[in-house]
Amino acid sequence: MPQNREGKFAGVPTFLRPFGARLLALDGIRKFLINLIIISILLFIKEFYPFWKYFINQSLT
Repeated sequence: MPQNREGKFAGVPTFLRPFGARLLALDGIRKFLINLIIISILLFIKEFYPFWKYFINQSLT
């Protein structure tokens, strides 16, 4: 049945369909956590950027 292959449940076995929404929610939470980690790392780098620049300049000269 081709219509089963489309949509957000593409590739999900039939017996897993009832859990599909829960799996999608977990996937969303995982992506949100990954984005949070990336953003915090970027903020950390931005916060310490002058220090890194100074440190690199000191070590190069």
